[in-house]
Amino acid sequence: MRPRRRFHARSPFANANGPAVAGPRSHAQERTRTSKGFYSHQHLKLARLPISPPGRWVGSYTRPEGKVEGFYTRRVTLDAPSPAREPSPPSTAIPRLRINEIFHSIQGESTWAGCPCVFVRLTGCHLRCRYCDTAYAFKEGDWRSVDDIVEEVLGFSSRLVEITGGEPLLQPDVHPLVQRLCDRGCTVLIETSGACDTSRCDPRAILILDLKTPGSGEQHRTVLENLDRLRPHDEIKFVVTDRADFDWAVDMVREHRLVDRCRAILMSPVFEQRAGLEIAGCPGLSPRLLAEWILESGLPLRQQTQLHKLIWDPATRGV
Repeated sequence: MRPRRRFHARSPFANANGPAVAGPRSHAQERTRTSKGFYSHQHLKLARLPISPPGRWVGSYTRPEGKVEGFYTRRVTLDAPSPAREPSPPSTAIPRLRINEIFHSIQGESTWAGCPCVFVRLTGCHLRCRYCDTAYAFKEGDWRSVDDIVEEVLGFSSRLVEITGGEPLLQPDVHPLVQRLCDRGCTVLIETSGACDTSRCDPRAILILDLKTPGSGEQHRTVLENLDRLRPHDEIKFVVTDRADFDWAVDMVREHRLVDRCRAILMSPVFEQRAGLEIAGCPGLSPRLLAEWILESGLPLRQQTQLHKLIWDPATRGV
């Protein structure tokens, strides 16, 4: 009796997770043999399916169920690795955000430093700056409706509100939140890394654009088009780790005429940050040293410190 032809399930036309996909096969594939993973050519046909979109392919396969005419079909989808994406809210028409924390404290940075402020910290960030001091916001947080967030924010006495993260612009529903707060008479600050498109931001909000220096390790992620969208009330921040960072920041200020585009250019000496599971860590920079560099530059730069870290322990959350 003539033996049946067999083919290996891991042929170039096979699904990477197991069964092959439906369609015609070649004799070369039928003759492929291995120690395991055989399928009879009488029970399964092979075909290459188009790759659409790039990096992803979708196929289907058939196999007998009882008699040959009793076929069923299953759809198989394989995704190539993709970059970090913003958190996805539960399926609902109600605007929702994943919130790490909401708290009332003293504003520690920007030209608003020293003012009482309500902070709304969103979960998620696609950057991993060496000196990040809020790594706990990468993944921790609960889904809450925009209505619920607005209600809690308005429960505090302060009408200065900062939307921060993480990277707050990763979550699309941040824009309805900003709009609602502005409508209720709040002064809204949005602190963003500069690595997300700011074109959708409410023009009433004040952007604190944190341009990443080479010392952050994330300089290449900056969206330079955001500089063209700066408005007179926006502010720019540079976290400086060393002299090379400072010189780079000065070059950016001059090349893009940033003094004429925004309210203030903030220079912040990096605070010492220990290494963590996802953070490389960074030594601190002397505020006095940064002050001397600013004076030498002749530019109208504004030095700032993280005031809240001087008031409370630097590791304290919710301040």
